[in-house]
Amino acid sequence: MAWSPAEVLESSLRSRTGDLTSKGAGELAVHAAQAGAAAVIVIPPYYEAHNLEETRKFLQDIHNASGLPIIYYNIPSISGLTLSAQNIASLSDVAASTKGSIWGAVNIIPKLSVERWNALAVEDDLKKGREVWEKIFPICIELRIWKTGGVRKPSAPLKEGPQAELAALLETARVKL
Repeated sequence: MAWSPAEVLESSLRSRTGDLTSKGAGELAVHAAQAGAAAVIVIPPYYEAHNLEETRKFLQDIHNASGLPIIYYNIPSISGLTLSAQNIASLSDVAASTKGSIWGAVNIIPKLSVERWNALAVEDDLKKGREVWEKIFPICIELRIWKTGGVRKPSAPLKEGPQAELAALLETARVKL
């Protein structure tokens, strides 16, 4: 069965949780479970960098406390830990095999986002998922005529040349601007 946003909203709640300690994150995950969450999205500790085994233990402690499946929110710039595809795959037993996606682009390009989700998570078709990704990689909210107040500093907005290139890529992907 293919995924649709409405089905997820009707069928389950996923709560974002995180703390600097396993105990604190576990308590938040227990609270999420008691509130009816079907899974937790775990944000890694950000104060000190941890290695892969410490991260595995952190996730296992949260799962043991709450019994909930885990979606690990991989943020190398925050956690100080850059995970390879093999590292992430090695955490799948701890994460209790839940599938999820954390992706703001779904708000801008919902049809392509669902197409990509279905290719990767439902059909397990990496080739198709990559083909969809090629259409949607360079998306920019400002090109959709939605004023966001600009980008967060220190990032800078696209200059005219790259912005025109992005607009052409979006047109190729059949995204209406």
